[in-house]
Amino acid sequence: MIEESPGLVAARCKSQRVFSEHYHVPHIAVPKFFGRQKLIAELQTFLLKPQGQYDKPSVAVLQALGGQGKSQVALELCRILKKDCRGIFWLDATSKATLERGFGVLAGKLNQLAASGLEDTESKVRLVLDTIQEWEERWLIVYDNYDRPDVFTDIKQFLPQNGQGGILFTSRHEATKVLGRHVQVPSMINDGGVELLLRDISDEKIEHSWADGEGIVRRLGGLALAIEQAAAYISFNQITLPKFIDEYERKKAKVLKHMREELWDYQKLRDGSEQSEALSAFTTWEMSFEQVEQRGKARKEHITRFLSVAAFLEPSHIGSYLFETYVLEEDEPFPWLDVFMRPSDSSDEESDSDANQASSPRRCGKTNWSKDRFWLTVERLYRLSLVQSIERKSVVWFSIHPVISDWLQLRERKRSNREKTLREAIGLMSVVVGSSFAEVAEASRRQELLAHLDSCLTNSRYLKRTIRLGCADMRTETNSFGWFYQKQGKYDRSEELYEALLKEDRRSLDGSDMKLLQSMANLASTYRNQGRWDAAEELFVQVMETRKKKLGADHPSMLTSMANLASTLWNQGRWDAAEELEVQVMETSKKKLGADHPSTLTSMANLAFTWKGQGRDAEAIKLMTECVQLHRHILGASHPHYMSSSKTLARWEAEQVDADPLSLDG
Repeated sequence: MIEESPGLVAARCKSQRVFSEHYHVPHIAVPKFFGRQKLIAELQTFLLKPQGQYDKPSVAVLQALGGQGKSQVALELCRILKKDCRGIFWLDATSKATLERGFGVLAGKLNQLAASGLEDTESKVRLVLDTIQEWEERWLIVYDNYDRPDVFTDIKQFLPQNGQGGILFTSRHEATKVLGRHVQVPSMINDGGVELLLRDISDEKIEHSWADGEGIVRRLGGLALAIEQAAAYISFNQITLPKFIDEYERKKAKVLKHMREELWDYQKLRDGSEQSEALSAFTTWEMSFEQVEQRGKARKEHITRFLSVAAFLEPSHIGSYLFETYVLEEDEPFPWLDVFMRPSDSSDEESDSDANQASSPRRCGKTNWSKDRFWLTVERLYRLSLVQSIERKSVVWFSIHPVISDWLQLRERKRSNREKTLREAIGLMSVVVGSSFAEVAEASRRQELLAHLDSCLTNSRYLKRTIRLGCADMRTETNSFGWFYQKQGKYDRSEELYEALLKEDRRSLDGSDMKLLQSMANLASTYRNQGRWDAAEELFVQVMETRKKKLGADHPSMLTSMANLASTLWNQGRWDAAEELEVQVMETSKKKLGADHPSTLTSMANLAFTWKGQGRDAEAIKLMTECVQLHRHILGASHPHYMSSSKTLARWEAEQVDADPLSLDG
């Protein structure tokens, strides 16, 4: 069978106006969209001008308080415009990390071959933008939930500057209106609110229920999310509309009683002007929350705790693998995770493959984690509209509406309890990013983990200074976050955490304390990765000299300090000084740890690189050959260290052949 050429296919599609070649939009739209038709038409006309009339993309900002239905309007617009655009793309702009993750996924969708060869996020962003800007057909990009312009300030580097398309932001923050045409989302009081509320009521009862429905919609301030919540509550409990109003008023009094000013001081985005609107949603959510679990008080408290901890993570994409990995790695997991554990004598339920495949040997197979129980819990929360979307694949996924996420953080009356919940979220992520799962996770998973760390770090800044990330009381979590940030090239965030911890350690610890020295070494490592050689060298020298004096010249920690300093010197091209240290490290490591210890092999590889830098190619190749053979024998042919060293050896040998073709004759 002869296949059509790509050019012929493209021409045929263009002639038929089948432009939905790329439609990457989340499946979280409501089954039926109500109201807002005038708003949709206005956006449609503004964003997609007739082809050929574009100079730069049209930019609109859909701005409203949380829960007013901005994202649903955007989703409906995407559905309507699907037939008119070559590509429609939905990006989560909650944070820089979530946006980078989205661009990474799009790069693979648009040009898998080119994307596979790109390591850094900036190149993937550039690939996506360049590709879209070159299209002759129209396109649309939605940047959803851009709510933190004060924190995420460099949004413009992620925007197309040219092309035949439109850009739509959704945001709660008024400051975003400078980005383009400002479009406010109106209340649903006279625009589809009653239809939304009565969506599950039979046609013959709608007319009879309309007046009560109008009263409820007005009582809820026309807030889309509160109406959605009320509809879910009425359907779930099979109650009449008048009974709902009675229950709402009783619950509202309780919510208002506990809605102290300290709750609003704790918020990051809202101001007092939104308290009345939020009260409507808070009340309906509290009513639904009472339906979460009715089989026991302890179980209900555990599910409540689970959802409250999840609220401090990045809300758009939360996977069950986070909680299972934590259970696999932690000797004493949080008690509230018991709701997802099956009885010890049961073994016929699933667990998450992602977490299990990379779990530690010590715990693998010994957990009673139940994917089924996790799914059933999340599904019930979804039916109550407390989570926004759910999906069951190899991992169970769910998302939480940003406003519900805020509310979950705020509903605990005592500040100390809120802080404890946040610290549990931080502790959860600390264990996950320090696990073997995170070490071998694919790029998309690492981007998800970064987004969750960013959310925890941002929320941590609102804790008391003595109990936040970067303080001695959270040393383990700070080091775990800092290490993962550094491994992913997010050196600014790693530096922020390590500098804060070192500052506190210098104030409270003796100059030779091992904790202080570790903090210095961690920060020095970050400086080195940033290319700040002098600052890194100064700290590494201090650490090495102090450890040598306190522990002795042949202590393993001392060898690490020498290797770190040698690496810094190597990066500066100071080959002789680096070699001197590396020879000491290698010889001492062979003597103390053995010739086949992984640390010894690393020191051999480091010295080989230094000799290569000095132009001593033959010696470098000989030592790297020995290193590769030992890596294969000790670690195995599939180990990353073996694969890396063997590739290096092959490259060096090829360079030597190119430099001396006669060497082929032996």
